[in-house]
Amino acid sequence: MVEKSKLDEDREGKAVDPSHYR
Repeated sequence: MVEKSKLDEDREGKAVDPSHYR
């Protein structure tokens, strides 16, 4: 998924809620 690359960045910043992860 394209979100995968974004997930890596958000994972460090934790700016995105877990809802976006799934």
